[in-house]
Amino acid sequence: MTTATLRSPCPARAPVVARECRPRPRRLWWTAVCIGALAAGPCAADGARDLRGLSIEELLEIEVTSASRHAEPWGETPAAVDVITADEIERSGATSLPELLRLAAGVQVARIDGSQWAISARGFNSLYANKLLVMIDGRSVYNDLFSGVYWDSRELPLADIERIEIIRGPGGAVWGANAVNGVINVITRNARDTQGGYVRATAGDTTPAWLTTARWGGELARGAYRVWGRGLDRGEVRGLDGSDIDADAFDRRGGFRIDLDGRAGGRWMISGDAFRGGRDDRVSQIDYVPPYAETFVHASRFSGESLVARWEGPRAEHGGSRHSVQVNFDRTHRNTGVYDDTATMLEIEYEVERAIGARHKLALGAGARRLWTTLRSTRTVWSTDEDQTFDLWSAFVQDDWSLAGGDLVLSGGLKLEHNEFSGLEPQPSIRLAWRLSDATFAWAATSRAVRTPSRGEGRLTVDVAILPGTPLPTLIRAIQRGEVDSEKLTAWEIGARHTLGAGVSLDATLFYHRYRDLLSLLPTPGGLDARAPVPVAELDFVWNNASRATVWGAELAARWSGPARCAWSASYTYLSSRVDDAFDATGGFVFFGQEDLSPRHQVGVEGSCAVAPAWQLAVAGRWVDSLDSSLASLSPLYPVSRVPSYAEADLSVSWDSGRGTRLELAGRNLLHDDHLEFIDFAFGSPATRIPRRIQLSGVFTF
Repeated sequence: MTTATLRSPCPARAPVVARECRPRPRRLWWTAVCIGALAAGPCAADGARDLRGLSIEELLEIEVTSASRHAEPWGETPAAVDVITADEIERSGATSLPELLRLAAGVQVARIDGSQWAISARGFNSLYANKLLVMIDGRSVYNDLFSGVYWDSRELPLADIERIEIIRGPGGAVWGANAVNGVINVITRNARDTQGGYVRATAGDTTPAWLTTARWGGELARGAYRVWGRGLDRGEVRGLDGSDIDADAFDRRGGFRIDLDGRAGGRWMISGDAFRGGRDDRVSQIDYVPPYAETFVHASRFSGESLVARWEGPRAEHGGSRHSVQVNFDRTHRNTGVYDDTATMLEIEYEVERAIGARHKLALGAGARRLWTTLRSTRTVWSTDEDQTFDLWSAFVQDDWSLAGGDLVLSGGLKLEHNEFSGLEPQPSIRLAWRLSDATFAWAATSRAVRTPSRGEGRLTVDVAILPGTPLPTLIRAIQRGEVDSEKLTAWEIGARHTLGAGVSLDATLFYHRYRDLLSLLPTPGGLDARAPVPVAELDFVWNNASRATVWGAELAARWSGPARCAWSASYTYLSSRVDDAFDATGGFVFFGQEDLSPRHQVGVEGSCAVAPAWQLAVAGRWVDSLDSSLASLSPLYPVSRVPSYAEADLSVSWDSGRGTRLELAGRNLLHDDHLEFIDFAFGSPATRIPRRIQLSGVFTF
């Protein structure tokens, strides 16, 4: 089976938002009128969408590429892999990438407010989670300021997604630095599969209050193209202190994709997008007079552009080589009131695959990346060198060696990277895959991965707060002195997949992660603040590699595909962690406490059924364990010291006219009026209760 079997002619659904946002009844009313008009009118369509899910056998034959950089069946991939298919996206009711990731087993997803998320795998979650590599069509979208992802600026039309591949566990031997705890690769659809017109409109009583996506696809002489636009207006949510969060939030973006057949064989893919958005943020920064803090509302803004060009050569006959080249360009700008940062990235990657005899499959490649950054100093974040340039060079090799007639496959890989913070970083991996029978597959792996320091850790100074004191107030400052090294992980994993009769499959993974040289903050007296206009004592928290950690756990998943176009899945994740040297000998805090920001237990259930020929019902439920941070007692910023466990449920009902129109009514977080999902004690993000959400969507294809 090829990935073409996953292509979905319909878009993904939109989620529901909560009562704590200001409702937009007029917009909701007009959306209902417009959707009703579309449903009543005759539409040129390409036939009714068959919403049946893939069978278990088809699911396990899905080709994934993110585990080893070459296509291999999901069921025989020696890694903890999950795939969110286009069919699952369509019936999910989601309106954003983070909401889709709730469908993946073993991924910790928590909503912080209307637009901010904490997303990680195997621990260390936070608003600025920095151990998860996220890509769109193989292009990394992490931000080097903190080595994480701004999820609010990395959206795209969900209807254009072919599949999302999630690799839990290290992927450094394949993808390089920052692929420490996992890899997420969003793979978009070929332009040939998105021909004609498509419009989706969603209105909700909370965020998003209004979401519209439009797309047009056409043919070219040797290929096809699509162009798209997306607009979103968010409703407001309330902070725990009663303040408005996400006020006047908006997002506007558009893009294109072109797929062409080369004249001499091979194929080209060119895609790009541009976006801008923002919201009103409540910003607090230091002040040198009592009460030593100034709070104001800032119109935060972000924008950016990206361009990807990829050429894949034809595969030579008789198992010859296949070459590919990809060039990535990305520019982002973000002004939050706390910092004003611009980053421009240019990257080129070359890869070749070759079969050597009947038993070896070799992949190797090289890449180079240059990053230009400009950070304008503010009262809170500043640098002595506002304009900086960073280079990264890399090369990798991987060999899959088939043994025992193909029932055993031993894979060895190594990636070498050179960065300007820690120099040369080797990241090896060894994996063993064993096909025990037609129904059972087992695998084991050991890997090394690293996370290179971000600009925020290695090049910037952050003035956090001024505390009243006698005889002088004290400035709390996070600062870098000398060089910091990379964080390092050594991981051991073992897993198995088994297919039962009656359309049932089971997947289990055990893992043990040991981290060393974790970046942490060590308190050091700093004398008087030289930048202050009045005498202020300085207490520096200096970045260093003082901490170690151990994380272990289990990830279990089950899927069932049955008659009546029904499909169900369930997952359970257990996670335990221990951080050493979290405090120094004097009791000074030296670690960020992120080990407490991932739930120990997490349960998820998701399913859908065709309840009638034109009607589809989808439900999802989750239970998430409590979060208790060691930092809660150190921070006066929050009215609560823990996030209690919670259970929630989502429901969506859709009707397909069979003439190019589909209507959907969805509800999110239906069990409670609102609930708390996350407080980032480490980084001070506002705490909000996530409300129930009801939304109405209409899809029109022509």
